[in-house]
Amino acid sequence: MYQVYEIFSKRFEIHRDNFILTNGCENALRIALLALGRNKKLTIENPTWALTNVIAESFDMRYDHLNYEYQDGKFIPEHKEDIELLYVTDTYNNLFKHEMPEMPSNAIVIIDETYTLAALRNPGRQITDNKVIIGSFSKFSGPGYRIGYIIFPYWLKEKMNMLREQYISQEAADNITGYADPWYDLHFLFSEHDYDIPYKIVTKHPVYTTVEADDVPLPHKKFSLSGHNFCRVGTLRDREEWERKMNGIS
Repeated sequence: MYQVYEIFSKRFEIHRDNFILTNGCENALRIALLALGRNKKLTIENPTWALTNVIAESFDMRYDHLNYEYQDGKFIPEHKEDIELLYVTDTYNNLFKHEMPEMPSNAIVIIDETYTLAALRNPGRQITDNKVIIGSFSKFSGPGYRIGYIIFPYWLKEKMNMLREQYISQEAADNITGYADPWYDLHFLFSEHDYDIPYKIVTKHPVYTTVEADDVPLPHKKFSLSGHNFCRVGTLRDREEWERKMNGIS
């Protein structure tokens, strides 16, 4: 685990005092709520990841919901003055951008970036005292590996490390440390190359993204849904077919 943490810290430029690894985003959310929410009312965006309500119920937490209204091409959150702890994704319903709600100065927000990995991939991230980031790699590569993470401010270091899981799957550890086939899944995320999530990831299973992928040197197909163009990118078979074409093999 020490080696896994060291490589993760170096690859994503996050100090060891500011993150822990988890078995998927579900456990990341559980740990974040245990660390932050026992004496606070949880406000959950609506619609939301259904497990958020289930986990809140299992912890016997007080909770309510934050609704959005579509105005002038944007999803605008309703005004709430009593937010203490907020769970919100960084995209509305996993597809569309939304405005972030105004937060009271003493409130804390848990931002789920599973569909973007935006803060994880941004070395210029701001780790502020009232913000906790959770996410996982399941939507981009290797869902079976169950790699999640929590990025948090320093004042939460001791509590998060007391709650952190002591083990992750051997397959995940092998990919993080580079022992597995480098064309498989998570190794891309931890390699020294600058692969931009999500549209240059090669995985064993098809991945679809709304990112325009015309510059990707792999076959991809598009379809439209709700006004968005989706591109199919990066399966292992795509990569093998592309290599054959590049080598002049039919």
